[in-house]
Amino acid sequence: MPSRSVPVVYELITVVGAGAFADVHRGRRQDTGSVYAVKVLREAWDPLARWRFVEEARRQLRVQGDHVVRIVDWNLEAPQPFVVQEFMPEGSLEKRLDRERQAGQRSWRACCALRALTEVADALTEVHARGYAHLDVKPGNLLFDSQTGKLKLSDFGCAATVVRTQLVSCGFCGTPAYAAPEHATAPGPKSDVYALGVMLYELLIGTRLPPQWWTQQVVWPSQMHSCGLGADVDTLIQWLAHPMPHYRPSSQDAARLLNAAWLRYRQQRAA
Repeated sequence: MPSRSVPVVYELITVVGAGAFADVHRGRRQDTGSVYAVKVLREAWDPLARWRFVEEARRQLRVQGDHVVRIVDWNLEAPQPFVVQEFMPEGSLEKRLDRERQAGQRSWRACCALRALTEVADALTEVHARGYAHLDVKPGNLLFDSQTGKLKLSDFGCAATVVRTQLVSCGFCGTPAYAAPEHATAPGPKSDVYALGVMLYELLIGTRLPPQWWTQQVVWPSQMHSCGLGADVDTLIQWLAHPMPHYRPSSQDAARLLNAAWLRYRQQRAA
């Protein structure tokens, strides 16, 4: 994806986030007054930081779809490279979970959790179809669209190209709590599916699925809820987060399974 110059000026209003190499500002386009998120490379003097920033932007541009945070402008050749993204004022799933836990709400209803994770699986289906694995799927990288309320996938700093073996070759990059067992050695698209299982457990229980859960005594959602959750949801989590990647469904199949479970529980609540 070639770079192009941005023909307009953005006024940086305030910093709303910071990463290892870049800051994210709430910015205003001066000619229209529209508000965007402007991600600016902070360590522009560092060749490695510049390369990583540019590669992340190019990956995100290549995978853009309905379920991925959209880049609207960019200049990757400027002295201080930047990208302009749609602004997501509702914040991330992680921040919402933090607020809810502080208010005493530990878990989500099954319908809400299943629907949210279906949206994430749809995003991963788009990313995987374009030949990438995200490799850092977690609540902090899922942002709420203020118009639709749906989740969109962001932060492609760890994303990697999938080779013909359906694996990627890279060092560890991601978040250990959501990382699949194979993440450090041979991650691939199904490593992203593992994170779906961890997050579904977290939304329903209020705590993360333990690492190496298959070696432990785990409390499953059907044991915690009194609202009709059955063992089928337990089985779905166990399938998504299976220790062996070839036993996990693809992201497309995961979306189908999550959506079917959502429809089933919605119908039960309506009955």
